[in-house]
Amino acid sequence: MVGIYEMSVGRGANFLINIGPDRRGLLPEADVARLLEFGAEIKRRYGEPIKGFSDIKPEEGMKDSFSITCPEPQLVNRVILKENLTEGESITSFKIYAHLPTYKSKRICVYMGCTIGHKAICVFPTIRTGKLTVEVVSHNGDYEITDMKAYFVK
Repeated sequence: MVGIYEMSVGRGANFLINIGPDRRGLLPEADVARLLEFGAEIKRRYGEPIKGFSDIKPEEGMKDSFSITCPEPQLVNRVILKENLTEGESITSFKIYAHLPTYKSKRICVYMGCTIGHKAICVFPTIRTGKLTVEVVSHNGDYEITDMKAYFVK
């Protein structure tokens, strides 16, 4: 279920659970127990971003690039991005880069995506970094990335 969640909600879509009430008008106990476990797992994974990463800021000297930084490098394997949709979805392609702590100017692309929309959960191999940059490669009109958070999920 978590994989379906990450591939649906994490791509800006709805997650349909498709569990209906029984003849008593209640959800079956086994389904309720499973949904509570599922909710707990989502909360464990995404309830708290990695502490220490800054709020998203424009990257100096780079157009269409935004970063979050942390004073000490951390293990990271997920980033959640959010786009302002009040004027519609605009971003059509983006990349996420992790900056390597031992090389000040060295960065590697850890994720390539198409749209961000309401929420994009970007999953990539675990890396230790103190800086993550999202680069908007293409867009249709004005856009605004409203949030960028880093996570490490075991």
